[in-house]
Amino acid sequence: MSLRRVVTITTVPGKAAEFAAAAAERMQDVQPEPGCEEFAIFHSVANPDRFYLVEQWADPKAWDVHEDLNRATRTQMGAGLRVPPITSEAYDRASSKR
Repeated sequence: MSLRRVVTITTVPGKAAEFAAAAAERMQDVQPEPGCEEFAIFHSVANPDRFYLVEQWADPKAWDVHEDLNRATRTQMGAGLRVPPITSEAYDRASSKR
């Protein structure tokens, strides 16, 4: 079962471009990880300070390995450029059965 995560990030006003650069660098690091099926950052059209990180992992274990790697070797993406709270929610695919 694949795991999809959607993370909502609001940046400090005026820091969106710096955050976007940090996010692009992180995407380059994460996309080749085993089990990563999608790791993409989207910039809100309606709110210039809002970003959405959309991740899809082959299974929850692949995401756990990714998180372990983050804790062990990486700083928070865009540290100092974000405003709390950062929300994160996991999803699985809704059944198409009727």
